[in-house]
Amino acid sequence: MRKLIWPLILILILCGCSVHQEQVAVAFEDAALFPTESITEFPVLDVQEGSAAQQSDQELYTDFGKIYCVQNESRDYILSLSDYEAGECYPLCPKSNCRHDSGDCGAYFSFAGGQPAFLHYDGSQLYFFRRSDMILQRQRIDGSGRETVADLSEDVFSVNTILYEQETAWLLCELMDVNEDTSELTIRKTVVELDLTTGKWAELPYAFEGDMTNVELYGKYGDELLMRYSDSTSAIPFQNPEDTRYIVFLFNVETGEITQLTEYAFTYVSSAQCPGYLLYCVFDPESEYEVSYCGEAWSAYSGELLIFDLAERVCYRMESDCLTWEFSIRDGKLFYCELDDDGVSLEGKIRDLETGAVMDWAFFDSEPRLRWLTETEGWFIVMDGDIICRITKEDYYAGNRELLPIP
Repeated sequence: MRKLIWPLILILILCGCSVHQEQVAVAFEDAALFPTESITEFPVLDVQEGSAAQQSDQELYTDFGKIYCVQNESRDYILSLSDYEAGECYPLCPKSNCRHDSGDCGAYFSFAGGQPAFLHYDGSQLYFFRRSDMILQRQRIDGSGRETVADLSEDVFSVNTILYEQETAWLLCELMDVNEDTSELTIRKTVVELDLTTGKWAELPYAFEGDMTNVELYGKYGDELLMRYSDSTSAIPFQNPEDTRYIVFLFNVETGEITQLTEYAFTYVSSAQCPGYLLYCVFDPESEYEVSYCGEAWSAYSGELLIFDLAERVCYRMESDCLTWEFSIRDGKLFYCELDDDGVSLEGKIRDLETGAVMDWAFFDSEPRLRWLTETEGWFIVMDGDIICRITKEDYYAGNRELLPIP
């Protein structure tokens, strides 16, 4: 029986019921670990679009620009756009000659009110959450038409993660309960389902106990939310094998059933994923290699690279071991690295999940290194040294260093 350090317990409760009911407790640590098959031939996958958890408190990248906040001299927040086509930055305000210093401005957010969080753009409306007021708002991309979608201030104490899925938002949050007789305040940790078209919301009939600091909504597939937990403290994965601990659970919002998808120790779950699949690696802490990367010596570990297919409920394994230095799914492709024939150098590879074709990762060890940040439909967003740039996906794959700095 494996030992699992997991602080959360799921408790079934009845919403809106003032009469005490017997509670049925289900512990995360008792969740069944989903069995995996040893499949040596990596399959061709059906890559589709889907939902993704929105964690950004500061910036959001789109195909037309970067949406973010700057602070003025009064430390108030001004929602701004770094416009790719225009090559300039400006406040998202529709008014000419606006001073951007009051609530009449579509780009203005007071310092006391806090910076808008969990930014999301659906192609028509820009959504954001105001933590100080516990309200979800939206407005047009030019800053006009700001309106409140939902006011959660009477019930919600804090919000950990928001996952946007078409016309629905899923919030991992803490709700407040006040005892009418004693005025005692208790906090209940749960998931809220919010209709973005009507603003109506309801909590799921399940509540979590324990510290939610290290838990986040990670994605959604069908009726199941992916929840990722980690108590790792290392900033760089695999630098300390004993401190690389990630778990992903499937939580069925209809039944409350919990399924554990990954083991606990020596497991890393990639932050960049592909809807419908879960990429992770289980590495051998005894298989340490001294490798050369970008002219410097580093430690890396050999391990199994796995992709869990949420539709087929099967885990695919790479045909050979990979090095757990860097791996992720971007643009429907698997980015990973192997040990070169010299036994020291790292070799980057890109595998098209829809065709199975493998190509060299041109920018894997380029100098200066391009550090990948995120992607939009047409661009990869990367760091070139200290400069944030965009590059077309075609140029990236071809190894053409056609970088366009983001103003």
